[in-house]
Amino acid sequence: MPTSKETNPAGKIVAAVIITFLVGCSGSFEVTDAATSTSPSAAITLPATVVLPTSTPTPFSLPQLTPVQIQPEGMLGLVPKYATARLGLGELRELAASPDGTRIAVGSSIGVHVFETSNLGQIWSASTNMAVARLAWSPDGRSIAAGLTHQRAIAFDAESGAVKWSYDGYLSLPNMYFTDVPVSFSPDGQHLATSGCTIEDEKDQGYCGEFVTHVWNAHNWSLMATHPGFAGGFQWSLDSTSLVAGPSAQVWNLVSDTTTSVPELPELGSHGAYVFSPDLTALAIGGEDTIMVVSWPDGKTLQTVPFNPKSGEDEFVLVWSPDSSRLITHRRFLTGDPYVLDVTSGNSVTLTLANMGTRTWGRLWNNYAWSPDGTLIAAPLNADNVWSTDPAHNFTSPFQAHGIGIWDWHTGQLVQASTSEQARHIRRIIWPTPERLVFSDWNESLPNVFSIDLDNPEENPAVVNGTDYRTAISWSPNGAQLVVGGNGVLELWDVKTQQIVQTCHDDDAYIYDYVEWPNDSGRRILAHNWVDHKSGFINLETCELNPTHDAFQVNHQSNPISPDKLRVAKVIENKSPNDLENHTFTLQVSEISSGNIVYEKTVDYNFDIHDTYLSWSPDEQRVAFIGTGFELPNFRQVAFLSLHDVATGRMQYTQDISGYDSWDNAISKILWSPDSAKLLIAHGGFGGGESLFVGIGDRAVINVVDAASGDWLKNLTGHTKDIMDMAWSPDGKTLASASADGTVILWQIDP
Repeated sequence: MPTSKETNPAGKIVAAVIITFLVGCSGSFEVTDAATSTSPSAAITLPATVVLPTSTPTPFSLPQLTPVQIQPEGMLGLVPKYATARLGLGELRELAASPDGTRIAVGSSIGVHVFETSNLGQIWSASTNMAVARLAWSPDGRSIAAGLTHQRAIAFDAESGAVKWSYDGYLSLPNMYFTDVPVSFSPDGQHLATSGCTIEDEKDQGYCGEFVTHVWNAHNWSLMATHPGFAGGFQWSLDSTSLVAGPSAQVWNLVSDTTTSVPELPELGSHGAYVFSPDLTALAIGGEDTIMVVSWPDGKTLQTVPFNPKSGEDEFVLVWSPDSSRLITHRRFLTGDPYVLDVTSGNSVTLTLANMGTRTWGRLWNNYAWSPDGTLIAAPLNADNVWSTDPAHNFTSPFQAHGIGIWDWHTGQLVQASTSEQARHIRRIIWPTPERLVFSDWNESLPNVFSIDLDNPEENPAVVNGTDYRTAISWSPNGAQLVVGGNGVLELWDVKTQQIVQTCHDDDAYIYDYVEWPNDSGRRILAHNWVDHKSGFINLETCELNPTHDAFQVNHQSNPISPDKLRVAKVIENKSPNDLENHTFTLQVSEISSGNIVYEKTVDYNFDIHDTYLSWSPDEQRVAFIGTGFELPNFRQVAFLSLHDVATGRMQYTQDISGYDSWDNAISKILWSPDSAKLLIAHGGFGGGESLFVGIGDRAVINVVDAASGDWLKNLTGHTKDIMDMAWSPDGKTLASASADGTVILWQIDP
């Protein structure tokens, strides 16, 4: 049963607190000594009060979380050309703390957002036109570098959000394993390293033939040095003279421009891992059935730990402590508890109830965080059998616990836990200050970022609500509100304030692919569920669904029925089974009541059709017909637009529109302007396969076409993933588009 919550829901947090904490520019390459403050052994200030654990941790209730509302003026950096507003922050993905821990940079599906650590108050947001996968602060806290999906990088001024530098010289290929750009500042803050694909493989097209690492001057952003390789990630030496590649265990000395590697490393297999210690004195190696720790650079074996072999895709999680003395290790999909290995003694301690199973999403090696002083460990709490010893709770059976936990690495015992259904899929944890823990969670329709005050756990954590993919949209009859459908959620947005005023959840609905706010329905929304094709009216006051007696099928891509519901259009493809070159298509319009054909025209096009899209003009005079597929015999991807005037019985034109943009992606919807003068063609949608979840920024486009001539007028770009739906405001002045990037954009197409 759907439930109703005022504003953005975040659910209740149940916390078990036993401990407060024991810590609470020239053309040549130049090297500067790293500042003392950047050393991992820098002193940490201890809290004044220390409370030691005395018993098994026990949960108790906390009040309802209060989400942080993002004000419209804070979204200005996210509004693209031709748009007036953007609703939502998108899917919140990556986290990075400023060097002093007072600010948090959040990478989302649409850009970079910077918040105060203590209350998650927004400082600025900036669009990146692609999803953000990597983040790095400069050691002086003045710059933020972002590695974007599909081989792009950008750097911002940390105070203002202004763009300092960007680079799009890497290749984005369809079959690349590494699709995002790693970014890393040198410890002395003088340089930024990035890596990406520069040459496509000659034999295996679509795959990368060569990765190249670039080193940039972090002041004037000039290119300082290049080196082949280092795909996937790297780290700097403490003296800023070398780059070390994790996946290949190679070291590039930038001063001498030489490369070395660890001698006689064991075979990793297809899912192994290399991870260097923060001080670069040791290397952890996860193989098929063994974890090894070797000294660097001589490669002497320090510790060897056997693992039972596991079939299938299974990767090691290896996370070093800040002082390089201990190592958290776990197998990615292997059920059971992770443990902490003391590199010097070889002793290990199991972290009970810390389960890194398949419930956890994202880069799992980032799902552990050490406290700044290295005495405690934060990790996702994912346990189905947690017992409470507190008689006040009267627990007679185990209860589920999902959330975040804190462990004492000396004993492996859970000493603090915050559990919530809102924290089932923790994807990133950082510990910016001794008293503040920040984590991101992808909880189906609500990807959130939480900031917990560890000294005052009874207080409400600060939370920023992101937005997962949005698939359907409709205006209220008066144009003051928008209802947006997504992954098991319906949101009601106030257009003027750009705030969510109501949210309805239904975990069983999964995806709403159609929503409509009828003129005479009051506060009821007609909605359709993509998965089980259930449809009905949802009461916005109670969020209750009243199923309709006549289920309807939603075609997100085409609208073959005329606005007056009297006629229907269809496309007939004419070709013989063995004829690969001579194709024709017939657009046929017939009366629904009698079946009589009232219009029929044949389109002669040398085309192997993939998909067809139909849309009636609001004046009921014309039908737009788009076909996409492959031109034969060379199999070139093409598209054509054919416009038919049904009223006069005349085909106005048929023309190739392959050059408009994005014909390698599915079309999600065709929409006429209210005056029937323009056609809007949105790309993406359920026909787009994995692009619903991946998407590429330059494919997420709305083509604006002059209907009379078929001429291209402009592209509306700003979404970073597939555009799933479009709707005009009742006054016909504003176009709303909903996207898989989790946001809604309001467009003003005409001046």
